[in-house]
Amino acid sequence: MSINVPAFLASLLIMVKGMIGIFAVIAIIYLSTVILNNVFKGN
Repeated sequence: MSINVPAFLASLLIMVKGMIGIFAVIAIIYLSTVILNNVFKGN
């Protein structure tokens, strides 16, 4: 059994891009929640 190293590295780059995208979406949701909580402060 052998590993195709160039294909493995290409798949790692795709996975890294996906993880960055997921992190960006979570950060946007978090920041929008914080901003909305500050704008609409309850009594």
